[in-house]
Amino acid sequence: MTATTTTKVYIDKSACVGCGMCQRVCPTGAITIRSGLADIDEKKCIGCGRCIEACPRRSIHRYSPVTHENLENMVDSLKKNADSLMERIEKLKKKTQGINCDGA
Repeated sequence: MTATTTTKVYIDKSACVGCGMCQRVCPTGAITIRSGLADIDEKKCIGCGRCIEACPRRSIHRYSPVTHENLENMVDSLKKNADSLMERIEKLKKKTQGINCDGA
């Protein structure tokens, strides 16, 4: 996977055992072991994912931080989907208004 400036990684501290495998493969030295757990310096991390592949406990994960613009786009999309669903519900209500569901 190609590293991007929007891709970040985080360490699930509840799964990390501080083995240092991630630290050994990090090309930028962004990972240190502190208090027995891996810690990522986000300023040094380039998001290459080598640490994710190296972690035997699968405690390192990738994520993309949400920007305000991305959040607004997601909300707009959800609103459009909700409006579409409401239209479909109203159409179904109109279709079923004359149907008696109790079998009579």
